[in-house]
Amino acid sequence: MMCLLLPRTATCHSRASSMSSFVDRMHAAEKTDIDELLGRAIYATGTPLSIVESPQWQAVFSKHRPSYTMPSRYSIATKLLDAEYARVSCAAEELVATSNCLGLMCDGCSNCRNQSIMNYIITTPSPVFFKSVPTGVQSHTAQYIATEICDVIAYIGSSKFVGVVTDNASNMQAAWRILEEEFPHLCCYGCAAHGLQLLMNDLAKTNTVSDVVNASTAVIKEIKRSHKLSAILENKASSMQTTTSDSLCTAVPSLKLPVATRWGSNVTSLTSVEQNKCRLQQLAVDVDGQLLLSTASKKTILNDVFWGRLSGVLKLLQAAAQWITVIESDKPQLSLIAWLFSELAMHFESTNSNPFTKQEQKLALASLAARREFCLKNAHKAANLLDPRYIK
Repeated sequence: MMCLLLPRTATCHSRASSMSSFVDRMHAAEKTDIDELLGRAIYATGTPLSIVESPQWQAVFSKHRPSYTMPSRYSIATKLLDAEYARVSCAAEELVATSNCLGLMCDGCSNCRNQSIMNYIITTPSPVFFKSVPTGVQSHTAQYIATEICDVIAYIGSSKFVGVVTDNASNMQAAWRILEEEFPHLCCYGCAAHGLQLLMNDLAKTNTVSDVVNASTAVIKEIKRSHKLSAILENKASSMQTTTSDSLCTAVPSLKLPVATRWGSNVTSLTSVEQNKCRLQQLAVDVDGQLLLSTASKKTILNDVFWGRLSGVLKLLQAAAQWITVIESDKPQLSLIAWLFSELAMHFESTNSNPFTKQEQKLALASLAARREFCLKNAHKAANLLDPRYIK
């Protein structure tokens, strides 16, 4: 029997190769790539920079790649952030430069430091955040706003821009006239999503809507402030889950309070009340529940007129809310604006389940007309006529 003997040098080399396959190694270029990806994920998601100092997260990365060491918090906040800013800025400028038709969106707000700023977004048609300018002590006059917008347009090239979109502030609308005199080919108009939000606010001021919202809110607050009422309502929901086989009915939505700073919160709140109708009515006649509930809340919950009005108000508000969701997307929606206002007009004029009085309906239609005038211009009508989807 013969055995093959390898040279000593070949044996050592083989063992070294075998050992190296079990050792995780990382080249400098690979670490740089991972550092950049990590920084990008942190910036995009608003994750605290302290994540790189967390022993738990360090253990996770070490488990995946033992040879990788996370960058310091200082690097994330300086070198990597500067590099990412340069990369994104370059990509944005290239996208704007290679686009032939642009729109400019301008909006004033306050940042987390309560500093007044003006934000500029360019649509290519994909939206690109162009810049944010602190206004300092400068008054937001129409002339100042128009001058700032003119500077952006001139920097990129006025021939590329066809439209400017702003909110309904009087100074913004006054700036439209200055801009259209400076650039006759420019079309200035209001943000449709903002216009519909204003329409929602107008509807919420009517007695019918405000009465329904106030009554619903009072019931929700009373239940949420009492752990006993909350527990009884939850038990009613649990019992309904066990007695129904319909999977669509087993979900138990919680009651939600409206939030003043969120345009759709009234719709969300009223929807949660309507979805809990059966449970609330059971609560109002429950042996323990009726002793804990106030007379006003019991009267609301057991009133068929209230539920009828709530259903009508919801149908009215949901129509506008659904359109806001559609047009808030990043897709071009210019041709859709004429269609949505036409649909809303027909919806408002319909008497089917309309909760408004005749006077309130006149006010609602007047508000719709005012918001349509703010949002709908000749450019939208032309886009609608040219869009094959709306040709009948």
